[in-house]
Amino acid sequence: MECFIWSMINKMNKIHILFLLLLCLQLQIFGQFNRNAIQSSIDKFAEDKDLSGSSMSICLMNASTGAIIASYDKQRKLIPASTQKLITCATALKYLGENYIFSTPFQFIGRIIQDSIFSGDLIIQGVGDPSFGSGNFKEANTVSFIADTIYSILKNECITEIHGKIIVRSDFINDIPENPEWLFYDIGNYYGAGIYGFNVLDNSAYLTIEKGSNSEYAEITEVYPSELRSQFSNKIKVQSNSNDNDELFVIGSSNCSNLKLCGVVSSSVPFKTQIKSAIPDPGSTYELMLKNQLERRGIKVVSQKNNRKSNYKYEWFRNYSPPLSEMIRYALKTSNNLYCESFIHILGQQWFGSTERDKAIQTLMNIWNEKLDSDQQIKLVDGSGLSRKNRISAESMCKLLNSIQSIDGAPVILNLISDSSTEGSLASQFSGSNTLKGELLLKSGSMEGIRAYAGYLRYPNAPLLSFCLFINFHECNSKLLTSKIAKVFINIDNSFKPRG
Repeated sequence: MECFIWSMINKMNKIHILFLLLLCLQLQIFGQFNRNAIQSSIDKFAEDKDLSGSSMSICLMNASTGAIIASYDKQRKLIPASTQKLITCATALKYLGENYIFSTPFQFIGRIIQDSIFSGDLIIQGVGDPSFGSGNFKEANTVSFIADTIYSILKNECITEIHGKIIVRSDFINDIPENPEWLFYDIGNYYGAGIYGFNVLDNSAYLTIEKGSNSEYAEITEVYPSELRSQFSNKIKVQSNSNDNDELFVIGSSNCSNLKLCGVVSSSVPFKTQIKSAIPDPGSTYELMLKNQLERRGIKVVSQKNNRKSNYKYEWFRNYSPPLSEMIRYALKTSNNLYCESFIHILGQQWFGSTERDKAIQTLMNIWNEKLDSDQQIKLVDGSGLSRKNRISAESMCKLLNSIQSIDGAPVILNLISDSSTEGSLASQFSGSNTLKGELLLKSGSMEGIRAYAGYLRYPNAPLLSFCLFINFHECNSKLLTSKIAKVFINIDNSFKPRG
């Protein structure tokens, strides 16, 4: 027994010694970063005269120990913009799992009569899948592929006519599609598209605009999907003093039967240009799309009321989404608001069996606020960061990033964040003598007068660093601001001295 006890003590001593060696090694590696140089760079950025009048919060932290390396007004709570998506996506990974898949059933309710006629309805039950029909994933079925599949199923059953209706149900989510905290100016545009129980084509329509013979106006000449053509109107003014087409925007919402394209277009842009708009009612749009697609393939759809008293139910097809990890990769890379808002509703369903938006957002916020001091609590009113009422400080964001990288799904989310040194608006700043030694795994965010970056700085044989930079209410030129922010990262990178 005595030998056993001494053996255990020796093992514990070895563990303690190993722990101390690892700690010393980490401290030794950590010393490779010149804190004073980094702090000086951040202070210089914060005092830049081109950014005077703006509010900033900046923090660089050791993601393992929580030690702050450098900061500026780190506890000031500001608008995080789309960097907030990191919190929503990490929560979805933790509670849903990286392999979570949406499954949308297609049910034929009726009966086959006269050999070739199906008397009944085709009912598609929406499950909140934001990727349905999207062409942005190799794993996602396009609307054409789905129509081909339904056609093949009906052909195999020798059905050439459907006497009934194509019905899309969106009651899986009962909240109004657009978050009430979003600006009305945003919700008619593709980035402000609402989330429904059923979604299609990322809830985005494509409008082609051409200048007519009268050079004073440009008009919508084509809409995809074409079933929406009658819902868009307006002539766009052409002005020689407009230098780009960013002044075009769509006014409308899920309650509008007609959406208006407003603004001006530069006389210097090409004769034909294209912009994206929100789809105001994806369920009704897809009902008409599928009807037209089936008829083009030879299946006639005769709309009539169906008596379901003696009908049978056939579930001949289910549409499956890409795995959650791929949807998160896409949402972070393209800063897609629709996907993150969908995750909020699905989390609610997972937590308490309801897709109620407000309750799910409050629950998500409570989960992360438990990791923060009372004076540094975050405020969230949506899942994507589009609202200007969200508030997070740079220090709180770094602390949450530290927690995120330590949860079960951490290796997954680190691999899903794009490296800003090679992709995105910052990438052009890192070349030649500015080539970085590490990776910038960052999510960016921008709105009018707002720029934000949050994520991780990963260097070989060094501790993982969490980073957050929020700038609110700036009036600096966008390109100039990008170069100034890139300089901060270059200076951090220059402070790192890799060991041979």
